[in-house]
Amino acid sequence: ELGRRALKGASAFESGMAAAFALSPPREEITPEDPAFQRLELLLDNGGRSTLREAIELGQALESGIEAQCNEAMARSAVWTLRAFPAWRCAVASVASPFAGRIAEHLAAQLAARVGQAAAHRCLGVVFEVRGSRMRAVLRSLPGGPDVSEIAAARDGSGRATRAFFSSPFDEWEDLWAQPEPVLWDVAATSPHCLGLRQGELVSIAHRGERFRDSPADEWSWGYKTGEPYVEGWIPTLSHTMLIAARAVPAGNGTHALEEGDLVVAQGQRGDYVWGARFCHGGGKQEPKGWFPRVDNALQPVHANSVRALLRCRA
Repeated sequence: ELGRRALKGASAFESGMAAAFALSPPREEITPEDPAFQRLELLLDNGGRSTLREAIELGQALESGIEAQCNEAMARSAVWTLRAFPAWRCAVASVASPFAGRIAEHLAAQLAARVGQAAAHRCLGVVFEVRGSRMRAVLRSLPGGPDVSEIAAARDGSGRATRAFFSSPFDEWEDLWAQPEPVLWDVAATSPHCLGLRQGELVSIAHRGERFRDSPADEWSWGYKTGEPYVEGWIPTLSHTMLIAARAVPAGNGTHALEEGDLVVAQGQRGDYVWGARFCHGGGKQEPKGWFPRVDNALQPVHANSVRALLRCRA
């Protein structure tokens, strides 16, 4: 890593080496007579100076094209959050390029510059492409940033602290990422550490269910606007969590009854009860608000993808 930044021509050499010589290392055990050693010896002839020079010259010639790919990828990128590593911010782009590593490094650097010094250490770049029935992801971070080898190791990949890769079955790729969640009601920013949101906006949540001494009955989530990922803050957990009745619960003293399958949009909670109203599928007249029982897990959260689909149908 130090050499790539300190040695003259090292970055150009990295870009030009693969393009110039199309090396394909053997993947199995080899003998001393294997032709691979002969090819390597030719590359190292005269100390490898001609090989180094040719790779550097080609890398320098490719630089403008690589830079264009980096800029295009950044323009099409989005900021996502890994479910297993929610504190980290990932600039993600779909790119099929032999320079995926350079592009991912550019994404990481640009994201770090945009979020500022306080959050730069949580930024990384991800470039992915479809290969057969799998998604291949190339990961890069800056020195002092996330250890991307931890992500790779969790998915049976490989790498080092700032450079890694993994592959995932196509049908598991989406589940790796926290899905944007729609805001169900307007949220006012009650402090500098809170986000102000409008109903219908999307948020990406890194942590939920936190309680504070000033309002012990309420749960809070930490996240960012999906469309403005560079500003983070706290929002009420109920503001982005639709609830569904897992079973029927009869009406009680001052509480509404629940039928299995009822959807509830809640705006407050006290103990085993939430304050809100049933969700109207057809967009009809809003039902009156009241208290609903949440005892014994009678109300469960609805998956974000299902909530977005429900809101689209009502619209």
